[in-house]
Amino acid sequence: MATATYKILGQAQLGTSATVLYTCPDAATGGAVVSTLLLANTAGSALTYTLHASNGTVAAGTTCFASAVAIAANDTVALTLGITLASAGVLQGAANVASQVTAMAFGSEIVN
Repeated sequence: MATATYKILGQAQLGTSATVLYTCPDAATGGAVVSTLLLANTAGSALTYTLHASNGTVAAGTTCFASAVAIAANDTVALTLGITLASAGVLQGAANVASQVTAMAFGSEIVN
């Protein structure tokens, strides 16, 4: 029987190129569900963020689910997602200014 472990999947300050927030563990894991993503702009000016979910490939246009989305100065955005990732699946993010947007991914890992 599969069991789910609820946890903080990943935390990172986003760079200007794709920064890995979470990588789903090996094939022994039944996958993962990213339920919530928090993005905090710690800068005094508006910025943008971009998010990708993939099967382990490099972030590209086909893996993007949020592109150059604006986030106000000193603001936090909470996204309720439900993104499922298989083994080696990757959640990545980037911002237009490095080290000014902090991302936290919450969810569950499923173990067979």
